Amino acid sequence: MSIESKLPAFSKDDFTVTAVEPWFKVKLQVIQDYLQAFLAETAGRVNEIVFVDLFAGSGFYSVGHQRELIPMPGLLALKQDPPFTKVILCEQEAEAAKALKVRTNKFFPFPPVKRIIK
Repeated sequence: MSIESKLPAFSKDDFTVTAVEPWFKVKLQVIQDYLQAFLAETAGRVNEIVFVDLFAGSGFYSVGHQRELIPMPGLLALKQDPPFTKVILCEQEAEAAKALKVRTNKFFPFPPVKRIIK
């Protein structure tokens, strides 16, 4: 499943994004594949599975000059099935933390429990 299909439809907003090169989509695909394999292996064997991203960013990457938006790993974690029990996203930069909070609440208003820590 592609990175783009893991995120519900969304509209561009005025919040910050992190620019990356096109090859970064491959890295995100590896992360997505790992998350799926990890959850498939651990679901049902433990009571709680927590995803922590200490450098969560604003929620989206922008690829190249086209400004193609793709989700950061924290948003990928929120969309997994089976789901994580908790998702904890940390971002030190105030503008990115605000964008992340708005985006996670907009696209993922329901569990798993998520915390945005600034």
